[in-house]
Amino acid sequence: MELTSVKEMAGFVSNDLRLKTFPLAVKFLKDRGDFPAKTRQPSVVLGKRVSICQGVTMARV
Repeated sequence: MELTSVKEMAGFVSNDLRLKTFPLAVKFLKDRGDFPAKTRQPSVVLGKRVSICQGVTMARV
């Protein structure tokens, strides 16, 4: 992918879509061993499970 096309897509997202927050990518992993070393799991840190929408909101903050 060329840099100009990435810049065009970024311009479209910010100017045309006018989103209130930046887009967030989510990747679902099958094995817990695939998590990066500094990954924090909300269920471990908070002591309870959170829904997908809550996790996405926490990632944006």
